Amino acid sequence: MTDDELAARLDLDVDDIGICLACLSFVSFAIDSGDTREIARATKKIAPDLWAEGLEQPVRMALKRAGAREALAEVGEAAPTAVSCARSCGASRRISRSGPTATS
Repeated sequence: MTDDELAARLDLDVDDIGICLACLSFVSFAIDSGDTREIARATKKIAPDLWAEGLEQPVRMALKRAGAREALAEVGEAAPTAVSCARSCGASRRISRSGPTATS
């Protein structure tokens, strides 16, 4: 399983994590652009900030629940799994900002 596949399976809820949505928007906008280089650049740049702001604990807990021991042992702010989780969160935020929500 790739880091991106693992991140997608962790089911991280951006709204529950409490990370900076403005920071996450850099990833979301890069995803919107469709430019794979820009997505990689923005994600790698912002992942350490998101990690420090509160992404670390939810990712570690989700990895533990998923039984992903190898990824759990290697995860850190610049680890591929952390970067993939940041990208996954950005993608989920992209979907939710694409139109009005039911509560709008």
